[in-house]
Amino acid sequence: MAEPLLQIVYASSASYLMTEDELDELLDEVRANNERLNVTGMLLYKDGCFIQVIEGPQSTIENLYNSIANDDRHEDAVELLHEFIPSREFGAWTMGYHRLNEDELNGFNNFFSQNHTISENAKLGGEALKLMLSYR
Repeated sequence: MAEPLLQIVYASSASYLMTEDELDELLDEVRANNERLNVTGMLLYKDGCFIQVIEGPQSTIENLYNSIANDDRHEDAVELLHEFIPSREFGAWTMGYHRLNEDELNGFNNFFSQNHTISENAKLGGEALKLMLSYR
């Protein structure tokens, strides 16, 4: 029997502002790793802030999120959504990417606060997922 599919949405802050070249290198690395691991998802970036969804086999996604949370390129990773899904929502993307402009991020600055309750994070996670799906 196949392992259940898990989807995690998280927000984090980059440990420094990344250049376009550094972001391109990061995306190349992530896409190759995700293809090898059978992981799909989407990454949004704005002025040092990341919002990402990753989906795939449960154990793979849990291990990957732990690795991301401990990666020195990120700080203050906040898990916003952690749920089992019947099918992939980003199945065509080893890692889709969009650089947000100020208008697109309006109202989403709260993702980067670690002072939310679990229910508040779930609400934010749902909103983040809707935003990412709009770029799919």
